[in-house]
Amino acid sequence: MTERRNSRLKERKIKPPSTIVYAGDSPRRKYFLECIFPNSKIITSYAGIENQAKPTAEIVKEKIGFVRRKLGPVDGLVVAADIKTQTLSLATEGHGFLKDRAKVSKEYEIKEIFADMANASRKIGIAPYYHLFSSSRAENRKERASHCTTNTIELDPEAVGVLGTETGHNYYLEMFERFYDSCEYKSNGKLPPAKPTDLSAGISLSVLNNIDAVISIDGVRKGTIGYKETLRSAIFNAGVSFSPHTLKPFIPDIDERIKNWEWLSAMVAQSLKKQTPIPGMLNEILIFPAA
Repeated sequence: MTERRNSRLKERKIKPPSTIVYAGDSPRRKYFLECIFPNSKIITSYAGIENQAKPTAEIVKEKIGFVRRKLGPVDGLVVAADIKTQTLSLATEGHGFLKDRAKVSKEYEIKEIFADMANASRKIGIAPYYHLFSSSRAENRKERASHCTTNTIELDPEAVGVLGTETGHNYYLEMFERFYDSCEYKSNGKLPPAKPTDLSAGISLSVLNNIDAVISIDGVRKGTIGYKETLRSAIFNAGVSFSPHTLKPFIPDIDERIKNWEWLSAMVAQSLKKQTPIPGMLNEILIFPAA
C-alpha cells in the first residue's frame, strides 16, 4: 500500500512549494528546510507555544494555527515540529516510570536528571534509558499531513552514574561545547552554536554516543550491523524532528534528500568519533540481562 502511494506521488511530479512558513524558532529546523527546499523561500514565524505539558501532536497543531491567525491566508506550505524527552525515574511507590522533561533553564539541572536516572536504574535493576517523542505537521490549502516518531535510547549505567556527579557533569558540558561549537555542527557559520538549554532536557544523543554512554537505540546495540543507520535516524529525529512521512506528500523524494544531506552525515560522523573516556569510568559498557 505504501509503495503504491509513493509511486503515485512520484508520478504526480509535485513541485516543491515556492514558499514555506516555518512555525517555530529553531535554527536547526530552519536550516534543514533551507537545505531540503533550496529553491523555496523560507519564512520563520514564531509560534508562541511553550506548554510542554501538552502532547507534541497538539503543540504542532497549535503552532500552525497560531501562525495562520497571525499571518492570515498563507499561499504556501506551513510546517511545525516539536519534541519531548522522557527519562527513567523512580516513583515514591518504588517503581519506575518515564518522567516528562522540558528544556532546562539551568545547566545544573542536567546533572540532576542523570542522577535521577542512575538512582532509578540502581533501585529497579534495569539499564537507564530515555524516550524521544516528536511530532511534525505540514499543511497547505489543499492537503495536510502529520506524523509522530519515537526513539528509545538505552544508556550505560556506569556512565549515567558518573554524569550525575559534579565531575561527570563538567565533562559532559565540555564535550557538549566541543561538539556544538565545532565547524561541522555550525556548517561553516550557517548555524549558531547550540547550548544545553537549547535541547529538550539538555540531553544530546550525539554527545552521549560520542562519549560511549549509549548501549542501544531502538533495540539495536552499538557496534552491531545496522547501528549506524539507526543512530542517523535518531540523531535526525532529536535534532530536527521533521518526519519524512510528514513532508513526503509535498516533496516525494524527501527520503533521498535526507539521505544525501551533508550536514546530517557530518553529525553522525562526529558522534561516532572516540573521545576521552568519561572520568572515573572503567570504560566498559555494562549490560543488564533481558527481563
